[in-house]
Amino acid sequence: WERVCLRLGTNPVRADVAANKGLDPVGYMEEVELACHALIIFYAEMRPRSKKDPAADPRSALAKLRGVWRYSKRVHKVEMVSLTQVQLACKGLCREYIEAYGVAGLVPERKLPLTNDLIDGMLACPDGARRGGLCVDWASYKWKALRATFATLAESGERKDEIAKASAQTKFRKGRFTFDSLRFKVGGATLVNPSAAELAGMAQGDGIYLAHGVAKNDPMGTWFAATPSFLPWRPLAAGRCACRELVALHLAAQVPSELRATTPLFGQWPGAEFTHAEVDAAFLLLLMVGNGMSEEKARAYSVHSFRIFCACALLKANCPRWLIKRLLRWRGDDSIEI
Repeated sequence: WERVCLRLGTNPVRADVAANKGLDPVGYMEEVELACHALIIFYAEMRPRSKKDPAADPRSALAKLRGVWRYSKRVHKVEMVSLTQVQLACKGLCREYIEAYGVAGLVPERKLPLTNDLIDGMLACPDGARRGGLCVDWASYKWKALRATFATLAESGERKDEIAKASAQTKFRKGRFTFDSLRFKVGGATLVNPSAAELAGMAQGDGIYLAHGVAKNDPMGTWFAATPSFLPWRPLAAGRCACRELVALHLAAQVPSELRATTPLFGQWPGAEFTHAEVDAAFLLLLMVGNGMSEEKARAYSVHSFRIFCACALLKANCPRWLIKRLLRWRGDDSIEI
């Protein structure tokens, strides 16, 4: 944006309120023209995301411009001119793209949904399985936590940002899953930090309430924090069970009651939190080895494939769309329609 403004001989900080609001008609048209020029220049300099795409997607240029607008409002406290005309210009660029290349390059590649068989294969991956420097050891705390992570994803479909932090440098913050996110329903009673003896009595009808915190579409926990997911207890003969895996993790961690609110739920050891890279690496290892799958084929899936699986499974079970939205914590319709 700064390069574009320098090229056009103007200030990148667009602080003329009258022009931005349309109170100065001449200034308003200048702001609109600047924004449209920026869109065209952005697009002309963009490279396609994939080498097989004939050209960049014009909507990516619009997304960059929207980022500038958000930055201006957050940092400079300036609301720039409406992007209505820029959106029309973007539609024009899309029409030109389609005339030249067709629609194929504008359709995003999406990860495939997992299936019950693939998930079961992952959790049945044998001890000692390796990929690179990573080795499966189901008896270790780390792999118990990973097992609980993937079993939970298969039942409640969290986004990766909700179960792991971006990088090792990312600090823990409240609002993410901790051991205090768990409430255990045992024999009609709700327990916060139950003992092994109390949990040994879990039976049909019991389970775990998993309280949700912040998410990218719910940064303050306004929408979904009050409605936890219920993960029912099922006997071993019934197959995989997120409740059983979380109980095993709870017993392995032995987190004191006073530390449960600040101890991340999923990590290499009690008090640690998995990174995106750690979860991705474990996911690929289990998917490939547990299902005899090549890396090329495995790359069509990701941790997000659990979320897609949950949505597709609920739809196949004739769950109404409004309830799928609530269970998977979507606020809009676009994602569920995809």
